[in-house]
Amino acid sequence: MVSLRVFASAALVLWPTCCAHGDMPNPANSDCVIQATALPDGPRSFDCRRFVIESTDQTWHQRSWDATEAAIAKYYAEDWKSVGIGSLINGRSGLRHFAKQRLEGFPNVVIHVPDVFCEGNDVSGYKTTMPYVVTETNTGPSMFGPATGRSIRYHGIANCFIKKTRNGDWVYTGEWNVPDMWSMFVQLGFPMDRQKHPATDVVPIDQCKPLFEWGSGKMNWWPSLE
Repeated sequence: MVSLRVFASAALVLWPTCCAHGDMPNPANSDCVIQATALPDGPRSFDCRRFVIESTDQTWHQRSWDATEAAIAKYYAEDWKSVGIGSLINGRSGLRHFAKQRLEGFPNVVIHVPDVFCEGNDVSGYKTTMPYVVTETNTGPSMFGPATGRSIRYHGIANCFIKKTRNGDWVYTGEWNVPDMWSMFVQLGFPMDRQKHPATDVVPIDQCKPLFEWGSGKMNWWPSLE
């Protein structure tokens, strides 16, 4: 009942004052996104769900840096991009650096995958969504701070684009990854106010553009740090 009262109170605070007498504000219209995200016709022979699950296992669960490096070279485009919570990763080299730090700090990480959603075709590429739950123990120093020895669990969701290269290989071109970093920091005992983060959100609003362009996999809505 406590959580219900909190949400009810928040609703009273957030409700626009213009609506006190029944006058509703003009609703936002996002109809242009329907056309921008429409899937072109094309064949569907690629096993997208298997690719997502196997690439996750190969990248994070092998307990071997050589195996992780090989998976990064196999599954990720050279110019791969990632948008995370307060973080940007550019290129395959950036991913290697991130993965090495991550695995040094949390070598027993397990990314539990409850579901995978795929939409696309072999010509236009595939857009994927993967909810996940992470379990891991912080036994080494990481980008977040010194080792704490704490075991943690938190959830998130990753949106990715996969396309076929000219030589016939399938690779990720980019991702929007949204982990529950607040939960992670609280469990590790790291003060939130000491974590580096932009003072405001840096993602531009590219209205009427899809997150990932069909065909090229180009990522719109890409943050600017200017």
